[in-house]
Amino acid sequence: MLKILAAAVLLSLSNLGAARGPDATKPEPRPNDWWQARNTQFNDRTREAAMKGDIDIIMLGDSITQGWETAGKKAWEEHLAPLNAVNYGIGGDCTHHVLYRIEHGNLEGLAAPKDGKAPRLVAIMIGTNNSNIHEAEEITAGVLAVVDAVRAKLPEAHILVQAIFPRGDGPGGGKQSLQHTRNTAANTLIAAAITDRRKADTRLHYADFNASFIDSAGAVPAEIMPDYLHLSEDGYNRWAAALVPEIKRILAASPEPAAAP
Repeated sequence: MLKILAAAVLLSLSNLGAARGPDATKPEPRPNDWWQARNTQFNDRTREAAMKGDIDIIMLGDSITQGWETAGKKAWEEHLAPLNAVNYGIGGDCTHHVLYRIEHGNLEGLAAPKDGKAPRLVAIMIGTNNSNIHEAEEITAGVLAVVDAVRAKLPEAHILVQAIFPRGDGPGGGKQSLQHTRNTAANTLIAAAITDRRKADTRLHYADFNASFIDSAGAVPAEIMPDYLHLSEDGYNRWAAALVPEIKRILAASPEPAAAP
């Protein structure tokens, strides 16, 4: 009887914890003033693009994407700015925060701009912050929900889902960290899901660039990720070297859409 009671209590506590945590698939804003301000900047840029049709590539994600503006600035200006790319990354975001942004203006009206063309590709890098609070299956569900939200707003765009980058909590890449374990498992699940979905949606793609950030022993050098999460300038150079050819390959295989009349 005591064992049954103990099991019931543990199950109850487990369910309570799950109920208190955010749902990775449900849109949720963040209350921070700086977050609201940056999100408003994105929406303003989107409204402009909905008129001009002057965005080709959207980089959508968290602090790793936002970092193109700091440590990755030179790489961005050299490799991504010429592709008419925009940076829609906000530090600390999880999948549910990106879902809120998509549902509340970040991609609104871009599918049919008044002039110019709709964006051709959305590159998604999201999920590592989820690994602080979610299991691999929940991270996967959140990433796929982001894919669905992007597809609903941009029916003709290519969507490139990138494997969640390596991370850790110390020298050697923290390969035993909880986040590392969850992200690795999530990447396997996400890759399988995208492969399956491509049967019906050939404009959906998956790419794993993680080999660019690890050494021969599978560790993340501090020169690439000083805090074993965020990229250094060298890290962004490596990301650009892997990402940009993949973007060009995808777009070269697909005819460019006609401009709005």
